Amino acid sequence: MLWSPALATAPSRATILPGEHVLLPADGDEVPVAAPGPFLFDPNPAVTRAGLVEDLARQLGAWKIDPRIAFLSASTAQHTPFARTLRVVESAPWTRRTSPAGCAPSGSAPLTCAAAAWRATWTRSTAGSGWPGRTGPRSS
Repeated sequence: MLWSPALATAPSRATILPGEHVLLPADGDEVPVAAPGPFLFDPNPAVTRAGLVEDLARQLGAWKIDPRIAFLSASTAQHTPFARTLRVVESAPWTRRTSPAGCAPSGSAPLTCAAAAWRATWTRSTAGSGWPGRTGPRSS
């Protein structure tokens, strides 16, 4: 494979294979920052490496949960090849005393705990659908 900057059709892109799903940068408003909603999106590393997290947020109608991290949130579940979708079960301020215990499995649903906002909040969620290799039950 050969690549040359002179032949590039966009300043950056995120390509997810197989299927050749491509996310390109697009002009748009700044993405707001707000508390986690009912659904989280964990962007695929191709999106974060390409610097296209805000572009994905605009495409999904989502917001950032912190200005420094890639997690996005929205009011509705959406399936995209560019992020893993998680349903939020609980979200609370991070404390060393209570947050790890809050991440313990309860019931049979697989859980993902995301420490966000530089450990300022944590979110417990059930795994949704998303990109391969990042779904399924977590060991306790």
